[in-house]
Amino acid sequence: MTPRLSSIRVVSLALAVLPILIGWSSPRAAESVEAIPGANESWTLDRCVQATLETNAALRAERQRLGELAAQLTQARSEGLPTVDLTGSWTKSRDPSFALDDNFITDENPDEKGSNGDAFEFSPGDITAQSSWRTSLDATWLLRPQRIWNAVQGARLAVDRQTIILQGIEYATIEEVVRAYYDVLLASEDVAATASEVETRREFLEIARRRFRVELGTELDTLQARVSLANVEPDLRRARQELQNAGSRMNILLGRSPLDPLRIDATYPIEQTRLDPKLVESRIEQRPDFLESDLQTSILRKARGAQKALHRPYLSLNGSYGFVVEDVADLGDDGYESWSARIAVVVPVFDGLLTRGRVKETEAGIRRTEHEHEELQRQAVLEVWQLKGDVDSAAETLRAAELNLEAAEEVLRRTTLRYELGKAENLDVLNAQLERFRARSILIRGRHEVLTLTASLKRALGFDPSRAWSELSLR
Repeated sequence: MTPRLSSIRVVSLALAVLPILIGWSSPRAAESVEAIPGANESWTLDRCVQATLETNAALRAERQRLGELAAQLTQARSEGLPTVDLTGSWTKSRDPSFALDDNFITDENPDEKGSNGDAFEFSPGDITAQSSWRTSLDATWLLRPQRIWNAVQGARLAVDRQTIILQGIEYATIEEVVRAYYDVLLASEDVAATASEVETRREFLEIARRRFRVELGTELDTLQARVSLANVEPDLRRARQELQNAGSRMNILLGRSPLDPLRIDATYPIEQTRLDPKLVESRIEQRPDFLESDLQTSILRKARGAQKALHRPYLSLNGSYGFVVEDVADLGDDGYESWSARIAVVVPVFDGLLTRGRVKETEAGIRRTEHEHEELQRQAVLEVWQLKGDVDSAAETLRAAELNLEAAEEVLRRTTLRYELGKAENLDVLNAQLERFRARSILIRGRHEVLTLTASLKRALGFDPSRAWSELSLR
């Protein structure tokens, strides 16, 4: 081989290797990610959260439940108010028993019924039917102060409990949105990393072919480079499909059609914070599910008080005012007015043990919810510390992955240069490419894990998962 030919081969190899060397630097993160093509505007995380809270069917249903409970509060208050009815009726009747009454027995014939001597005689069949019009305003008032107070307080607690339940569902929904949002970014990074890897291996295939043409490589080297490229191309197709799938899932949460164009902002707010054990204990008591459990116990206690009141003395007030006439024209005439008033003290004595059974059932429910409350507290503390440990572990893995990627890129750069100079085999380059690809995948997934686990930790502490630690009160 002449010096001139040797120099030509080196120059050709250097020109061939130059594109792959340029591609080693990590690409700058895009400002936005197009999950489904065709979108003209980009969605921020806050906008996604707001849109989901407005359109989520489960949340809308729970908000309607608040209306139901507000109506139940009105029903509970109604027990402390009287009922008033306006009634009107027309009756026609015939009662032959009047003919057998003692008022119709005369002094002359004391043993004869239905006769009034020679002056007035009639039989039961002579009594004609009577008709009358009746109208009245009737009022009834049962005074059970203890039952009324417990029922109203229980209904108010039920409204408060539903508000807490709604907040818990909102936080869980927000956590789902955050996870779906970062799933789109994860899929996008996978596409970018795999596409970059495909391009790198395609360029390496061209290097192998050029080396073969200048007789510095073998046909086997070219074949191995082609197989390496063919193995990664299906991964790119799968990554692109997963990006579309992630975008479709995000669209569903937003209340849109799965295939609507979607573009989201590419933001990666990696946060770090320290949790004081005292903070965890205080925040556990503010979790929506913890507050809801506590309110459920209070509601049952109010129900027990209302049930006990059913078997205690109470006042019953009844009143009626109206008219009884034979001719409709006489309605309103003072001479035909009819009224009545009644005040009674009712002392329940025995109701077949119904009240006692209901009270015992409610007391058992109170004890059950108290035990569930204790278990919920233990599980909540466990969940928080497990998530905190997972977040810390994921953050350490992410830092290690960043260093590992830098090292893998440097190894690939040096190996390729050695391959250019004939001091390394093509398999060394292929292995270096594979290790760089793995390092990038670990980094991408490590970042996704930190972001999603941080959102879960905020939700477990009773915070809005989409808010930054700096916006939350950690005292």
